[in-house]
Amino acid sequence: MKQESDQVLMVQVGFSGFSDGMSWFSACLKPDGAWRTLDFSSWSKYFDGRSVGFATAGSQVGWYNQDDDHGGTPRGCAVWRVDLASALGPQQVPMMAAGGPDEYCASAIAIARNGTLAWIAGDVTRYPVALDRPDQLNVIAADGSVVALDSGLPGTLTQLTLAPDGGTVRWLRGGVQQSAAL
Repeated sequence: MKQESDQVLMVQVGFSGFSDGMSWFSACLKPDGAWRTLDFSSWSKYFDGRSVGFATAGSQVGWYNQDDDHGGTPRGCAVWRVDLASALGPQQVPMMAAGGPDEYCASAIAIARNGTLAWIAGDVTRYPVALDRPDQLNVIAADGSVVALDSGLPGTLTQLTLAPDGGTVRWLRGGVQQSAAL
């Protein structure tokens, strides 16, 4: 994997054996910034591995990860962000607003140049799909808290984007364009 924005270069480097493997996801500021390891993905005959999704804007990188066992049950989910122009390390962001369910994991993420972060989270333990456990669109508020902007039936919140300045989030709910000023 190679992902590139105007200021960030990201790569995935790894190995694979007969029954296991591992990848590291690293990023740097172009053209010659120091490489920083952001996350990893591993798999073996004992568990399915870790899924990871990334978004970049300016010097900002946002990502989500989810560890699964063989049954596809999450063992842990997290949302992260980091400003590669800063000396500070990655910041883990709460998946859901206070009091929200613990079984939710991100399935899409967007980040703006100012560090505004938005993601769609859903109940990954549902099988078959539980319609009483809607997907949720979350953002980080200025005070650092998680705010739910929208919710919808599982799989109906899609096409998540943020304006470059972080002032507006856009998404589709059931194929209909939605937006909100932040």
